[in-house]
Amino acid sequence: MKKIILILILMIFIFALVHSAKATETQVFYDDFESGTDNWNLEPGWSLILENGNHVLQGTQHTFATAYLDGVVNKLELKLKLLQGSIHINIRSKPIPEGLNRYFIGLNEGGSYIQKQINNDFQSLKNGKGISLNEWHNIKIEIIVSRIDIFVDDNLVLSVQDKDLLNEGDISFETHDNSITYIDDVKVEMSVPEAREFNAQDLFPDGEHKGDLTLKGRDFLILENGEFKQFGNIYLKDSSRLIIRDSTFKITRYQRLLNHWGIHLEDRASLEIENSKLMPSSGETLFIIYARDQTSVNMTDSPTKIHLFSMFGNAKAVVENSEIVGDIGGLVGAYDNADVKVMNSKIGAVNLRIPNGATFEASGLGTGFFEKWNLHEDAKVSGIDYNITLINTELVKDTIGPGPFERGWPV
Repeated sequence: MKKIILILILMIFIFALVHSAKATETQVFYDDFESGTDNWNLEPGWSLILENGNHVLQGTQHTFATAYLDGVVNKLELKLKLLQGSIHINIRSKPIPEGLNRYFIGLNEGGSYIQKQINNDFQSLKNGKGISLNEWHNIKIEIIVSRIDIFVDDNLVLSVQDKDLLNEGDISFETHDNSITYIDDVKVEMSVPEAREFNAQDLFPDGEHKGDLTLKGRDFLILENGEFKQFGNIYLKDSSRLIIRDSTFKITRYQRLLNHWGIHLEDRASLEIENSKLMPSSGETLFIIYARDQTSVNMTDSPTKIHLFSMFGNAKAVVENSEIVGDIGGLVGAYDNADVKVMNSKIGAVNLRIPNGATFEASGLGTGFFEKWNLHEDAKVSGIDYNITLINTELVKDTIGPGPFERGWPV
């Protein structure tokens, strides 16, 4: 009897283990740079050049070239030519408030090494032989279970075990001072979670959902052809997607006496708004859309009463044939390295944040119609990395009066 019970318990445990594991699939990212660098975030010092008629990525300063990926990187292959100095190849690299989590593989003529960084703490894992200069090398970095192998021209040069393996992050290349590096034919294999579609009728019975709603992984939700009311915030994380199409979507405060409620995006999440009305459900709620990291927001043919529409980090937003005007708001803003383009639309205000040490000089920034205005083309700026573009767009006149309201060009 005890043996039967033990077997049954073991079978239940195995069943639970199998069904609790996240289903994943393998995706491959490849870039030979012949179509440009849209897949990359290039800091100063990185650029695309021609070498013998072939486009390659060149790094010349102590800065980063980063590819933002959807999954967990298991293998990285690339061609590398080091002309002088040294380079770090970063894998499973993730910025955090305290610093950076990553593995970095250092390569130069004098040697090679692999180190692990957690926050601002560095751990040396292993050292090896260097690489020759001024010739192309085939580099392969492979992570299998808890082992990291580094190959140069099919020769294993470094191999380490790490029981506390990092399990998230992107890839990046980091040249050092007084260094010149060429990179080409980057190929990445990664495990990504299977996409899960949420049923709108299940989440919004009778058109309402109460409590904060979070999508993560590759979850996606489509709200279309209806009226939906969200009590609380919506959080889009990882590579999740929310599509609001041909609908009326209202948001309201829930259980907390806060004013700002809305949709928050991070990581590589995306939000698509098509032919829909977005508004707060009452005057006590101010509808916001906040996006950061490498997220994207696309709005088309949609009249909205959004109070704050703010892009941070490397987020990108395109607004077309739409309206972002709240009763006391409608502020469109970009910060950090974000990019916002508004076309054939009407908005309440444009926020211009001038960082410490930056300069900004412009004229004619009133309300009214702007046939074309671009921050970096139509103003004198330095030390500002974000960009805002207005094309055939109207800034509504300030009829509210004095007060902390979003109209015009708050700086």
